[in-house]
Amino acid sequence: MSEPIRVIARIRPPHSFPSTATSLSPPSSPPLSFDAVLTGPTSEVQREVSGVVAQFLQGYNGCVLAYGQTGSGKTHTVVGDLSGGEGDGVLGRSVGEVFEGVARENQRCEEESARALAERAEQAGQAERGEEEDAPSVTTTGYSFRAECQFLEVYGEDVRCLLSGPAPTPCPLRDLFEAGAGGRQLPTGDVEVIGAARLPVPGAQRARELVREGMRKRATGATAMNDASSRSHAIFTLFLEQTYRAETESGERGEETQTSSVTVRRSHLNFVDLAGSERQKRTQATGRRMREGISINKGLLVLGNVIAALADRATADDRSHVPFRESKLTRILRTSLSGNSKTLFIAAVSGAPEDADETLCCLRYATRVKSIEVRAVANETTRDSAAAMVHRLTAELGAVAADLLRAAEGGGGGYYEWGRFQ
Repeated sequence: MSEPIRVIARIRPPHSFPSTATSLSPPSSPPLSFDAVLTGPTSEVQREVSGVVAQFLQGYNGCVLAYGQTGSGKTHTVVGDLSGGEGDGVLGRSVGEVFEGVARENQRCEEESARALAERAEQAGQAERGEEEDAPSVTTTGYSFRAECQFLEVYGEDVRCLLSGPAPTPCPLRDLFEAGAGGRQLPTGDVEVIGAARLPVPGAQRARELVREGMRKRATGATAMNDASSRSHAIFTLFLEQTYRAETESGERGEETQTSSVTVRRSHLNFVDLAGSERQKRTQATGRRMREGISINKGLLVLGNVIAALADRATADDRSHVPFRESKLTRILRTSLSGNSKTLFIAAVSGAPEDADETLCCLRYATRVKSIEVRAVANETTRDSAAAMVHRLTAELGAVAADLLRAAEGGGGGYYEWGRFQ
């Protein structure tokens, strides 16, 4: 089922908009509508992000993307000071929620398994005393997880890993394919970042340490508008694999049958801190900083063209070409913007009067994003053990034999409905 990308506007003080507003109408402009308009601390933004985190734990891919002009508070919103306290950004807060979530899930599985074993033991005792015919089947579930992270930056048109060495390491992109009809290889739309490090993350503190390490290597520089302006787009990805091992025991004492199945959820969650759009007249950038600004604006222009094309598809059923391949940033973000992902777009804007033009431009941009639809599905697979498969097939064959026997006893021409086993 498709759903629109969720869009919020976060206004950096000084501001003049009430925090309860969800629609803004600047003079001589069509209404600008969002899912929320926030003016408070990062904890307020986190309440919106927590919905994406909860779905990530259920096996859905997710993306939190911050866009806005330079100096509008994007990095402050996404990364913050990585302290684990009030100054933490949504990235650190979300990673904390993820590890709290897997701890709760592990506890839930342990408690349910203990309760099921206790009930079976009690009812087995009743069966021995003749109070029950036999003990019921019991299912216990073991839970384990594995988390890894990757931290990239897109500097100009170079994709670089921020965790693979003392300096950012260039990494090429490779398109991924899947088998189609007739053995043809069809593009999935996803890309692999060749050579990028994926490091294990045992807990939230380790994740913050890795983000801090990557941020030290990220390209930044001073301009007239921002003393520590981001000169690259940063993409931090958390990968999570959750494994559920279900063991089912059934039958009378001494004749128990054991079967098992394994369910695996694999999902990833992107945190994207885009470099801010710039006007050279205001940043007063020269030389290398000016060239970086031009490159940043070029990448954001391609992103804008992609968003415009996707919005046209959603609102006018326009099947025209979407230029994902015109930049490496949009190739990486393709799934987050148009595919299997629960995506939250944060429009970071300034409430200062001198930033009014850039603010209005960003809000119009975000309104277009709100019309884009994505189709997220839970990435979950279940595999029966050999014993479970034999048990299931034996039960199905028994049902077939019983149906055929009834048909034979009632006189030939029996009817058997195969569809109920499909």
